[in-house]
Amino acid sequence: MEMGTTQVSANEKFEKLWQMVSTETSWKLEYEYDEIQVWSKHSCCGELKMIKTKAAFVDVDVWSLFDVLMDGEYRHLWDTHMIESYSIGFLSPNSDVGYYAMSCPPPIQNRDFLLQRSWLATSQRISILNHSVYHEDFPPKKYFVRGISHLTG
Repeated sequence: MEMGTTQVSANEKFEKLWQMVSTETSWKLEYEYDEIQVWSKHSCCGELKMIKTKAAFVDVDVWSLFDVLMDGEYRHLWDTHMIESYSIGFLSPNSDVGYYAMSCPPPIQNRDFLLQRSWLATSQRISILNHSVYHEDFPPKKYFVRGISHLTG
């Protein structure tokens, strides 16, 4: 998946994500508390720093977590930083494009994102991928900095 382009994610993209996050090689543990760990590493192509986070939710069903993450109408109940979020349209039954705006603490300016999201559920795991895309009908808004996601999963 190339940042900025809109295309339906193939199963190989999901597998590549799982391989990348499953390895411990070259990731530096930055934070650990209870069931939460955060690692970082520099990407192979440039100064981009990647972040990997792992949290265990032992009392949450995986399908409930998936529903909470995917339900844009419910998100305003738990996402205290969300200003606005809406779907622009579907590319396939498991891929859509959407807009998300969030508040940031001062002095950081609020951010907005135009994202393509793809998801895949198998008997072993549920995966959600997203990356930034461009759309001439949805330019950056005044008073927001357009955030860029190269890959979130």
